[in-house]
Amino acid sequence: MSSTRRWTLVVVAAAAVVLAVVAGLVSTQDPTGRAEAAGSGSTASDVADAYDRVGGEDGRLGEPVSDVRCGLLEDACVQRFAGGAVYANPSAPSGVEIAYGRPDVAAFAAAARSQVGYTEPAFRRSKWNDWVGADVAWCGIFQSWAARASGNDDAVPASRDFPALITATQSDTSRLSSEPSVGALAFMDLEDAGTPTHVGLVVAHDGLDVQMVEGNVGPTDGRAVVEATRTDPPVLYYWTPRY
Repeated sequence: MSSTRRWTLVVVAAAAVVLAVVAGLVSTQDPTGRAEAAGSGSTASDVADAYDRVGGEDGRLGEPVSDVRCGLLEDACVQRFAGGAVYANPSAPSGVEIAYGRPDVAAFAAAARSQVGYTEPAFRRSKWNDWVGADVAWCGIFQSWAARASGNDDAVPASRDFPALITATQSDTSRLSSEPSVGALAFMDLEDAGTPTHVGLVVAHDGLDVQMVEGNVGPTDGRAVVEATRTDPPVLYYWTPRY
């Protein structure tokens, strides 16, 4: 990477408090946009318990805008509310995740965040490699999976490898942007290759700092899903999913 392009990566623990954002999951006045609810199942009752724990209709989530939807990938459930979403997955490291903001975007963020802490057992042998049946870099596959896992079925193109995802997003020019927004995918060139080499889901941004959930991060003997803050990241373009 060029020395003239500076970025820093800070791995954020699964229970970390998120940055204040300009728009989307949280307001710039409230840095508590992520609430993690402990749980071990994916039944409708897990979602209901988490909802009650943060105040129900009188809390930040507000009234339901959909019924709870179960039978998603990994037998997960999700429910959307006026102020966010609750996602429950029995196979996820966090079990149950709550995200605030626009319901469809919040559902995507909650599903992605539920996987923070997952580490592949061997190089390019993650569960997302198994999902597509290919031993390839899985940062983009993870984003396609999280969209479907959250009930945003067609929000992100279903691509078996990263080059295919680049092609699909670049051809959809109406969704391209040079500025970050919560819920957008950030396509980055981390290797000065002149083309995207990595992608993350934007969950917060503040000035030069962009906070993302990213897959396939770390050394070759233990790549993982992380929530990270990158300062002035080398983003080539942002792409807004089809929410």
